[in-house]
Amino acid sequence: MINRCLLLILFASHAFTNGIAQDLFDTGLKPGRYGVGFRIVKTEDYSRPDFTSTHSYKPDGVPRGRKMTMHIWYPSVIVADKKAMRYGEYIGLLLATEKRDPRNVRSTFFRSVAELSGDTSLFSPVYPLLIKTETKAYMNAAIAPGQFPLIIYPDNVHVQSLMCEYLASKGYIVISPVIGGTYSHSMEYSPQGIETGVADMQFALGYIRSHYKVKQNFSVMGIGFNATLSLAMQMRNHDAKAMVSLEGGITTGFEEGLIQRTPYFDLQRCNGSILIIHSPHPDVKPEITYKYKYAEKIYQHYPQSSEFYFLNYGIWERRLNNIFPKANKGNTWKSFAYAAESVAHYMNWKLNNDSSSKEILLDDNWPPEFVKTSFKKENELPPTREELSKLFLSVGMRGLERMYEERKKSDPQPFTFNSFYQIGQELIQQAAYRDLLTWAKLYADSYPNSALPFSMDGRAQLELKNKIEARKSYEKALSLLPSDLELTEGEKSYFKTAIENRLKGLDG
Repeated sequence: MINRCLLLILFASHAFTNGIAQDLFDTGLKPGRYGVGFRIVKTEDYSRPDFTSTHSYKPDGVPRGRKMTMHIWYPSVIVADKKAMRYGEYIGLLLATEKRDPRNVRSTFFRSVAELSGDTSLFSPVYPLLIKTETKAYMNAAIAPGQFPLIIYPDNVHVQSLMCEYLASKGYIVISPVIGGTYSHSMEYSPQGIETGVADMQFALGYIRSHYKVKQNFSVMGIGFNATLSLAMQMRNHDAKAMVSLEGGITTGFEEGLIQRTPYFDLQRCNGSILIIHSPHPDVKPEITYKYKYAEKIYQHYPQSSEFYFLNYGIWERRLNNIFPKANKGNTWKSFAYAAESVAHYMNWKLNNDSSSKEILLDDNWPPEFVKTSFKKENELPPTREELSKLFLSVGMRGLERMYEERKKSDPQPFTFNSFYQIGQELIQQAAYRDLLTWAKLYADSYPNSALPFSMDGRAQLELKNKIEARKSYEKALSLLPSDLELTEGEKSYFKTAIENRLKGLDG
């Protein structure tokens, strides 16, 4: 009798655990009309050296290149008799070698949870069945006929799989390059790391375009630092018409500071569209992204989610409660599902020109307890220095004033800081000092906390023999220099010397 009861208990426990494992992959999302194929690509980028070797060529004369691993989900032909991948195959891809020792796979998976400060004990009971659970993906399935839009989404294959499988079923090719460091395997959280990560993403773009039929316009997507990589990529490729920040990264002050130190950082180049998905976190401040005023921005706040839960963990939290104990969270699984649907609608709108998807995404019918959506229209790109010079030559300073006044109705800084400075230098070269006075006032109106508009006004006043006004402007410029956010330390030093010399000249 005791043995029979024990068997019943063991059977019930196994059934319960098996049920949990199955539930971990139940997103509640309605898949698209395509099957999901999955491929692994291991190749080399011969334009960059292999950081694991000091030699560019092997002893037999074969060149070495930066080793590149890319995982690709894609719309596939549905084959009834083909077996779907097991989740353990995704986990196995975390290993750097081809050897598939189950003990290594297990420890690698648990380490990946621990690195995010997750509770690994929650996965111990379900892991044996977790790795055997079927996914929606089919290894090396035939790709469906047609041309598809592309999404570049770098991350860890084993925790982004649910979102990627869903998007592939909706008709998207999703490529996930493994991002390494410049001289090491680990990704670097630095401006150098951003440049290296973007180069890895550009290589993935080139590979996909040469091996698959993809549309010209594409999207970039990422969580945390990978979102920062995506923004950097968008700034240097005008085909990146859409970008998704799935949490953190571009909404944090630390990474905002990093990207501004990269050589390609330029607000005017950030003029695509951005979907910014965020949840409660002390370091996440969506208003940081307001500075990207030339980009259309859609904000979605998920009050019941938290950091890392837009990865597979968001679905897993339903049964494995409190995976990340320090996170503030509620119903993360429904939040994940709404986020996945939102990403799909956003992609349909931006990459397939589907106006109905735009209406759904921006509609206020989303459950407010899960999703709060807002929209910021992009500002018109500012005129270039060449356009401003041409306008001045044709209609004079009054034409520049009219353009400034009209554009200021929608943009408090309608001309760029550099354009103001460059046009000012042209006016000095032309000895057009009365026009320079007017221009300096517009400059100060847009950048009241910078020293340069007042230094420019001082120069105009000085040349027009208004010494008292010149002194006031130069002294104002000197007082603003230490806190001027528009200038580098080297520039501050240069202008400080120049302004002090002007003031000495006024004393003479």
